[in-house]
Amino acid sequence: MKLWDLMESPVASVRDLRRRTTILAVIHVVLASACVALLALLVLRLKLLVTLSQRSNVETLLLLFFAAFVTVLLVTTGPATLGAITLFGLRCLRAERRQRWIQAHRVDGRRHARTLALLNLWVDGPEGMLELPLEDGFGRLGLLRIRGVELQFEDGPAAVAGPLFELATAVLREVATRDPHGSPLSVVLWANVDRSEADVYQSQAHAFGRLAEALESGPLWPTAVVDEERVARLRTVLAEATPHLREAALMRDIDYAAEFSIPLVPEPLAFVQIHRSESRADPVASLGCATLMVLVALVAVVWVVLFPPWVPSR
Repeated sequence: MKLWDLMESPVASVRDLRRRTTILAVIHVVLASACVALLALLVLRLKLLVTLSQRSNVETLLLLFFAAFVTVLLVTTGPATLGAITLFGLRCLRAERRQRWIQAHRVDGRRHARTLALLNLWVDGPEGMLELPLEDGFGRLGLLRIRGVELQFEDGPAAVAGPLFELATAVLREVATRDPHGSPLSVVLWANVDRSEADVYQSQAHAFGRLAEALESGPLWPTAVVDEERVARLRTVLAEATPHLREAALMRDIDYAAEFSIPLVPEPLAFVQIHRSESRADPVASLGCATLMVLVALVAVVWVVLFPPWVPSR
């Protein structure tokens, strides 16, 4: 878990956003190259590897597992890998041409209805709901709407939502005045990862809001308050981040939950374990770990092929 924490790349500033986009692009290219190399090696030297495994079912099944594993990785990360290669090519062009190309080919034709994440605090703006359009001289990227505990990204590519929500949350955490008894502002649920849990949490937050209205009292849900000056600060950061968010649209994050288990008793009697889970896995950490696994497997297979432990008899 310590390695996972070190590999995470949270987006807390515009600089972090650009750095994470570059790191993700590198990871996608390295991961795809390693997957293709490992799959090709397994296919080309299949006879030797099966012979070295003494044709037993367990070892042969392990070879099949690695082939299926890298195939799944290639299929699931294929579009993002193409986007990473495109990004490296576009960075050879001037910024104006790069931004216009991405807007025309990756933004205007890939707009989604809505992407949703949920906060632990109720964000109270000057007029209640905050609407922050993301646009610049190259076009409109989408609309960020903050309503209560909801972070909504509308009319834009879904690939932008993850880093956008992280950046907006980091800025709000810094500038908002929060309840002294509340926790620091953070995203607690991602609707595209766990829709049912997000619906339950969203209903609970709205119920507390209606109860506060019925009682004609202050907010019952822990609140983070932002005034016009703080909203202007958020708009400035988002305006600066818009070109980098547009580049991030080339690579879709693979969003899923993560769970870690450490057995206190060794297998096969691992009935006592320590568990830790995260509602959304950091894409840099998750894809980085997958890349390390594939590279280790590739090195192991290359070593076995070049230096077989024994020579099969003819």
